[in-house]
Amino acid sequence: MACCFARPHSVLRPYRYIARKTGVPGLGLAGGRAKGNRPTSNHAGFGKMGRSRNFDLDEALDRATREFWDRGYAGTTIDDLAVSLGVAKPSLYRAFGNKQALFARVVEHFEAVYLSFVDEALADRPVRHVVERLLDGTVRACTGAATPPGSLLTHAAPANSPEDRAIRQLLSDRIEAYETKLVTRLTQAKDECDLPDACDPVALSSFITTHCCGIALRAKAGVAAEQLAAESAFVMAAVPASRCIEGSDQVGAARS
Repeated sequence: MACCFARPHSVLRPYRYIARKTGVPGLGLAGGRAKGNRPTSNHAGFGKMGRSRNFDLDEALDRATREFWDRGYAGTTIDDLAVSLGVAKPSLYRAFGNKQALFARVVEHFEAVYLSFVDEALADRPVRHVVERLLDGTVRACTGAATPPGSLLTHAAPANSPEDRAIRQLLSDRIEAYETKLVTRLTQAKDECDLPDACDPVALSSFITTHCCGIALRAKAGVAAEQLAAESAFVMAAVPASRCIEGSDQVGAARS
């Protein structure tokens, strides 16, 4: 989760807002990627970029993602991005538009590549396995040896600069979207006897999401993956047991 979860329609608003502001088309998510895969890319026209005609959009987005992930939105300059991508600034602008437009693409890429575990976890059962996989995936995403510590969604937000309000809103909406997806999954679990009647899916989802954000913050501060995993055990202790087939992997079959 990495403070990290996607709301189907309302989440498109920040991308469309940035697209309108920058004049760069194609920043909406609709049709942008298949579930669990990298974003689809259109390489047409990217031969103009940099020193090579074999410019790879996914590779460029991944490099830009790591820059924003490591330094945050405000701490990453166009000069930084040009150096990381190995292109001249005019080529960068031609390919992606301005910094806001590129960041919107980066967020989409980050979720598709580094947070693909979320939808896989939400599809699991029983619900305790869902939560275990979300926590484990968040720890892994935030402490990867080949990626910056923490999460892009929690660390990239700029401070209180008015011109960066759209970026803060985008990241806030993304975290809220993941929490909404978890509420839906927990509600389903409750309907399937996988959670007690007294369990509040909204409160439990908020609790789990808050802990995932905490994982990201502590990983950024240098806390080891082993310690973060140990702390997650306390979250699991707060997840109620099934009221139907306690301890079984076949909880979802209780209603069939």
